[in-house]
Amino acid sequence: MNGEDIEQGVSQENGKPLLKNRYAVDRELGRGGMSVVYLAHDRKLLNKPVVVKVLLEKQNQNEWVRKKFMQEMEALARIDHPGIINVLDYGDLPNGTQYLVMQYIEGKTLRDSIPDGGMETSRASNLIRQLGQALAAAHEKGVWHRDLKPENIMISTLAGGEEHVKIIDFGIAGIKDSVFQASKTNVAGSLTYMAPEQFAGNPSAASDLYALAIVAYEMLSGQVPFPEASLTHLASPDMAQVTPIRSRRPEIPEAVDTVLSRALSFQPESRQRSVKEFASELTAALYPQTTSTAAPAAVTPAPPPRPSRRLLFAGIGLAAVLIAAVVLLWLAKRRADGPVAPANQLALDYSMIVQRSRDGQDYGDALRVSGEMLVEHGHKIALEFQPGHDGYLYVLNGAEDAQSGRRTWVVLHPMATATPDIADVEVARVPRANWFQFDGAAGTELLTVVWSKKPLAELNNLIAKAAVREKTALLDTEELIKPLTFFLEKNRVPVQVNKNETNRQTELRANGDVLVHQIRLEHQ
Repeated sequence: MNGEDIEQGVSQENGKPLLKNRYAVDRELGRGGMSVVYLAHDRKLLNKPVVVKVLLEKQNQNEWVRKKFMQEMEALARIDHPGIINVLDYGDLPNGTQYLVMQYIEGKTLRDSIPDGGMETSRASNLIRQLGQALAAAHEKGVWHRDLKPENIMISTLAGGEEHVKIIDFGIAGIKDSVFQASKTNVAGSLTYMAPEQFAGNPSAASDLYALAIVAYEMLSGQVPFPEASLTHLASPDMAQVTPIRSRRPEIPEAVDTVLSRALSFQPESRQRSVKEFASELTAALYPQTTSTAAPAAVTPAPPPRPSRRLLFAGIGLAAVLIAAVVLLWLAKRRADGPVAPANQLALDYSMIVQRSRDGQDYGDALRVSGEMLVEHGHKIALEFQPGHDGYLYVLNGAEDAQSGRRTWVVLHPMATATPDIADVEVARVPRANWFQFDGAAGTELLTVVWSKKPLAELNNLIAKAAVREKTALLDTEELIKPLTFFLEKNRVPVQVNKNETNRQTELRANGDVLVHQIRLEHQ
């Protein structure tokens, strides 16, 4: 480690710098023109890895740089979203140099994740909608990133193989009504991803939308939409011609070019109104309308929005806290054209059905997608499962009660049943008659799917002990929650996940007695 930036005058432990008698600095991770980043460990939290970002000493006298460093802390303190890196602490070195302590993210950058020719569309769509959600959370707090690019996006893998993005490096972020207002506005950012108005010194939230569109274009094609060696598209609308993405990847739907071209308009007011709108339009363009093969049942009006985030059943007035669904189905017949699994393998395919709705009124045909997409407020969803063999399916969604902070699970009735009336289905729809629906709070729900060839006595016993409230069985005691958590953790095995865009399905395969997989349901 190059210790010139941090070691002078700082206490030592085992030959390494120790900040605040708490953060033991290990090694340098990287450096830029303004700061250097170190890996450290928090001694007060069982040596949990953290990141220490130190302002370069040569920049310590630059007023604009110092203000932007403090604004990065302010920006991260304002935003509370799983897609944004967290700031944990702040301090000054003995020589007056500032430093931030931030969350350490284990994973790799988006830059290292984009293959030649671009990503699979389902994977790209999943990551793009997460980025849109994270940026929207920042914009709602009056923060715009100003340097969004693949190098500043981290991808980590959650339990079950799901990918999660986190935006990092808010070092040049713009902040509305900042308490550390810089004395002047400098043109800063990466030119390849910079919007024309930012290049002219007038960045805004629309500039992040423009950058996100370039990142999305690159994720889908492996290239950027403008010649990297030229900046003419930043200076004149006549030169801001986007290379059609279909000229580089013909299988991309034509509507994608329309969405991207609008987002890359020279004038900010010609773009989508928000990153949410852009992410929604792009996802819809990647997956054109397709009518569901399952005829939706009549839907009664959904309950009005509530202040906490939850997943609701349309037509069922749940008074429970953040919803958690546990559905037990006995699937005793597979479709003739369904998955066929070897004797020692578990196989399950699923699709997500989305019925768009605005102001309580459905519009357009239901969409069938391979599993995950950005769901707007008011839209309704259902899951369709196609088994590769006889078995038992459980779908769980646990979340914390916004008031008590306690994690709860709900067993939905009458879906929590193993009676023969659903024994001979070709496709199992969850929920069987109604829809899931999100309330007004944006967020992410992680449904946990459990699939087994045999009845799972441990889960069945927990379900039998659950209290029933308003036709809903609720698991909210330590006696039930702890064994449920232990059961899920001990049965997590590698799951092969394949997106079948032709059939609009996600195919799950695993070896063993139990398959555990998470489905991300993200809503805005």
